Amino acid sequence: MSEEKRICRKCAAAKPLEAFGFNRANSDGRSAVCKECNAFNSRQKRIEKKAVAAGFPPRKKKGRREIVVQGGMECLQCKRCRKVKTLSEFYHSAHSPTGYAYNCAECEKLYHKLRSHTSKRDAALSTDKYIDRDRIRLLGERLLGD
Repeated sequence: MSEEKRICRKCAAAKPLEAFGFNRANSDGRSAVCKECNAFNSRQKRIEKKAVAAGFPPRKKKGRREIVVQGGMECLQCKRCRKVKTLSEFYHSAHSPTGYAYNCAECEKLYHKLRSHTSKRDAALSTDKYIDRDRIRLLGERLLGD
């Protein structure tokens, strides 16, 4: 009798199906994280909650963007060009924790301009880390006629 196995999303270990909790939302009815990792995560959350209640500052989550004040103006860093710009240079977004888009309006316009001139695959590759950002900027300036 062969035992069905699955890989845990947290620890990446192959474990029998019984090592995973139930989750009706998934197609196979099992959780993507094993019971051990789930218990560890719950323990960590409890410890963090107690630490905050005791007066310790909460830990910052990785990758969380924060609005910073520079020169009396609220600013954010664009994910694409990495420049710190004022909030007026970002579109509003309900999906972002800050309420503003992850990329500045200039980068968004450039991205959509590139997409209209190239295939979707090429546009996605050109805006990712595979091609350096200066090359994208130069290509965009040529396309926009700046």
